Amino acid sequence: MQLTTTNAHDRPQPKAKAKNSPINLPDRIKTSLKDLASTLIESQTPIYRDPRFLHITGTYDPQKFKSQYTFLSTLHISELSTLRSNLSLAGKLFLYSLKDLRAARERGVGRLELAVKRVESSFSVNRDKREMVEMEVLEREKRGKGKAGGG
Repeated sequence: MQLTTTNAHDRPQPKAKAKNSPINLPDRIKTSLKDLASTLIESQTPIYRDPRFLHITGTYDPQKFKSQYTFLSTLHISELSTLRSNLSLAGKLFLYSLKDLRAARERGVGRLELAVKRVESSFSVNRDKREMVEMEVLEREKRGKGKAGGG
């Protein structure tokens, strides 16, 4: 028993005679790539969620935030110190360089100077220093009040 179908979509596609020859399709089947893509793929826009701001993580606590992200301030400070040491080394190399290397080393010193200025003027380094000093002052006040009030 062989099943016969009258629908053109259910018929087997004719095969090409050779590997690179085109396939002849009947004109009755008209599909575009848009129609095919819309039927095959139902696209939904992805919802991006930052896990830091979900209700499961709790409320914002500034002390906890500062304690968890203190590595950033130390990272900025260490970056500034390495840039300054590299600048001093490059300056010494520039002073004692030969004529043919002088122009390249001068450009290198100029780039390092700009990098140091950029890091120094960045808001985060200045803010980190200020916040560290403020935190130390607050801790000293708390210790002072605790000793004065308890004794």
